[in-house]
Amino acid sequence: MEPRLQAKAMHKNVIEALIIIGYARGYIVIIPKITLIQPDYPFEFKRTHFPLKVCFPMTINKSKDNH
Repeated sequence: MEPRLQAKAMHKNVIEALIIIGYARGYIVIIPKITLIQPDYPFEFKRTHFPLKVCFPMTINKSKDNH
């Protein structure tokens, strides 16, 4: 099972997040930006990003059938 995180603070180079589902539930973690270098191109291509998958939860009220 992949851990689920709740973002608490977003900074320029790190994200502070609370683990809400998973092995270390309740812990606050720091997620740094990582740099990827693409060796497939004849020139140096770098990009930086946070290693996260973003999801958007739905509240219980919006998921109810309104008939």
